Amino acid sequence: MVTPALALGLSLSLTGRYAAMGRQALAGLRVAVEEVNAAAGVKLGALRRRLCLECRDDGSEAARCADIYRWFCAERRPELLLGPYSSGLTRRAAQATEAAGRLMINHAGADDAIHSAGRRLVVGVLSPASSYFTELAGVLGRLRWLRKRVALLCAPAGFSRAVGQGAVQALSIQRGPLGKLWPSLALYRLSMPAEHPEALVPTLRRLRCTVVVSAGTFEGDVALARAVVEAGLAVSTLACVAAGVTRFKEILGEACEGIVGPSQWEESLEVVPALGLAPAEFVRRLRATAPETGCDYPAAQAYAAARLAVAAVEGAAHLGQAELRCAFNSLQTTTLFGEFAIDRESGIQIAHRMLLVQWHRGEKVIIAPQHKAEIQALQLPAGWRLILGGLGQLGWRRGRGTDPDEQD
Repeated sequence: MVTPALALGLSLSLTGRYAAMGRQALAGLRVAVEEVNAAAGVKLGALRRRLCLECRDDGSEAARCADIYRWFCAERRPELLLGPYSSGLTRRAAQATEAAGRLMINHAGADDAIHSAGRRLVVGVLSPASSYFTELAGVLGRLRWLRKRVALLCAPAGFSRAVGQGAVQALSIQRGPLGKLWPSLALYRLSMPAEHPEALVPTLRRLRCTVVVSAGTFEGDVALARAVVEAGLAVSTLACVAAGVTRFKEILGEACEGIVGPSQWEESLEVVPALGLAPAEFVRRLRATAPETGCDYPAAQAYAAARLAVAAVEGAAHLGQAELRCAFNSLQTTTLFGEFAIDRESGIQIAHRMLLVQWHRGEKVIIAPQHKAEIQALQLPAGWRLILGGLGQLGWRRGRGTDPDEQD
C-alpha cells in the first residue's frame, strides 16, 4: 500500500507587486521539501510520509488570497497550511483559516495585529513588526554625544503603524524616564503619503532632522531614500524597512550606500541550527536550483517555516489542529533563521531577534547585534559604523562628488 503524501498548502504572490518576495519564499520551500524527502520524509508514528507542496498564485491580491485559503480549508484540506507573503494578505488568510478551525503557520506577515483579535491558531515564525527598529534605537542610544532629531515616517497601513509604534517605544526606553541618555532627543512623527513621498523632503529640511526612519511600502521607501540622497540633506542616519533586501540596492545602485535597514535574516548570520541546513548550505542549494530569485530573508523564513512544521508534526500525537498547536507551544529550537519559540496564548514569535544591516560598498553588513557583526568591513563599534557609513553616503560623498571607494 502506498502511503499518501503529507500536503503543505499555501498561496504566494508569484505575480503582482509582491512577486519578487513570493518567488523567493517558494524557492526556499522547495529546498525544504527536497531536503525532508531525501531524508525519508516525515515520521508519523511507525509510518513515514513524503512531503508535497501545493502552492497557488494569489497575484498579490487580498481577495484572491482569501478565496484560496477558504478553498484549502473547505475542499482541498491539506494537512498543513502556511501563510502568504505580506501582512495584508496574511491577515486575510488568517481570517479564513481561523474561522475554519485550521492552524496556519505565519512565515511572512509581520504585523503584530495578525496575532491579536482572539486568534489562537496562527503560529508566527518571524519577528513582529514592532521589533524592527529595536536594534537601531539601541545603537543610537549609545551615541550619547549625537544630537538626535528623529523623523519617523509611517504609511497608513497596519504593518507600518506597528513598525512605528515599536520604534517609538524603543526610542523611549533608550531615552530613559529623565532623558539622561538623550537630553537632546526630538521625535517628529510624520505620515508618509501613498504617492510622492519625496514631497516630505522640504519638511525634513525645515525640521533639521539628523535621523530619518522610514516605514512605508517598498516603493515608498525607495522613493524617499532616493529623494533624501539627491537633496543632500544633512542626515547622519537614514533607515528604511525596505533596505533589508537586495532588491533595494538593485534599484538604487550606489545611492544605497550607508542606508540602514532591519533584516529578519542574513546569509552571513552565525548560527548552528538544531533543525535543517546551516545558512551557507541553504544558500548554496537555493542558488543552484533558483539562481534568478535572490536569497533574502523571505526565502529563509519560508524554509524555516516548513522545517518547523515538520518538527511539530513529528512531535504531535496526531494531525489534529489542537494537537499541532500544542506541539508548536512546546517547540523551542533553532533553524538557520535563528531561535524559535512562540507565546503560548497569541502564537506570536518571541525568540527570534531582528538584525540591523547597513549597505557598505554594495554589500549588506550586519552592524547589530554587536556580537554578530561582520567586523571585516568596518573595524569599529556598531554606533560609529552606523554614523560613519551614513556620513559617507549622505554627507562626504555627495558633498565632494567623489567615488564612494575614496571615502574609506
